[in-house]
Amino acid sequence: PRPLHGNFAHALRAAAAFAPAKPAIVEPLGTTVYGNLDARSRAIAEALAASGVQAGDRVAILLPRGADAAAAFFGVLASGAIAVNVNESLRPRQIEHILDHSDSRILLTTPDMLERQPRALETRASVLHVADISASGAAEPAPRIETDVAHIVYTSGSTGLPKGVTISHGNLWAG
Repeated sequence: PRPLHGNFAHALRAAAAFAPAKPAIVEPLGTTVYGNLDARSRAIAEALAASGVQAGDRVAILLPRGADAAAAFFGVLASGAIAVNVNESLRPRQIEHILDHSDSRILLTTPDMLERQPRALETRASVLHVADISASGAAEPAPRIETDVAHIVYTSGSTGLPKGVTISHGNLWAG
């Protein structure tokens, strides 16, 4: 068996290999099993690679909590990029700050998430709609080591602009 270290995307791959039919995410509209979550994350990783995303690039995720958000997170990690989760309750100014501050290259979202905003977002990031991603990927997660940044978490920004904190692949494994 593959040791569980390096790219944290291996955690999902290992769970899917061990128990592909076991529920991974239970939502009001249905259940997503590990095998399907893994397949979706692979497709997202493949779409990011096709968009030119490389190891270390930042990819922002503006999605409602659920299977697509989880698949996007693991897909970003599998691509070798750094996931930047954007809280769906933030206002455009805060979202734009996070996209700019993190230097996000891609924004993974849905048209519905963008329509919920009171105005159009102004960003240099390319928008990639997760609903448009349908290919399936087979590649293994990009090589990463435990000290590589995996995730940037931003504060709510309740007392000013949101501030980012980096989380490494090793931090995720330890959690």
